[in-house]
Amino acid sequence: MLEVGSGFGFFLDVCEELGIPAVGCDIAPARVEYANRERERARLGTLDGHYQDESFDAVFAFNLIEHLAHPRDFVVQARRVLKPAGVLALETPIQESLFHGLARAGYVLSKGRVNLLAMNPGGHNYKFSKRTFARICDDMGFSPAHQGNLNSPFGEIWGKSSIVSLRHRFWYRLALPPVWLIAAAMGAGNRLFVILRKT
Repeated sequence: MLEVGSGFGFFLDVCEELGIPAVGCDIAPARVEYANRERERARLGTLDGHYQDESFDAVFAFNLIEHLAHPRDFVVQARRVLKPAGVLALETPIQESLFHGLARAGYVLSKGRVNLLAMNPGGHNYKFSKRTFARICDDMGFSPAHQGNLNSPFGEIWGKSSIVSLRHRFWYRLALPPVWLIAAAMGAGNRLFVILRKT
């Protein structure tokens, strides 16, 4: 298994505990160093020519594809390194969520005065939709294996409202708990976890 954007190696730790051979790559030197604190398992770099064709059963990328300047190139490289019938697992913010729907409605109804659409985007270059992944399956040699919305942890979303400049923080914090609970109950969370199988 390869994790692209493996960060501090926490997912690699989980794989190791489960007896799953896993390696990672990341572009942040300090994170790679921490991931390798006990043994070498992550490299400084990207999903590139370093990895041989058809060398992994699975490629995981959590909170990564939305940051890439060329996400299509990433998918092409992931398919290249996957063995036949291997899986690409992605987690990314999704437009078809209760959070994004309400943020868009607030923006339109307030004529742009309330803008929560880009609160602390964290370097996001793209917002994906479920149709994006349907197109990937149609055009890039994958078939859908799983797709489902999930919520970011409540503490993470609440915490972001404390550290960013947010003009309407009171309304955001008033709305967040019920919206988070409703989104969880409806399966309309702000993130999408998708598994695509190489065909």
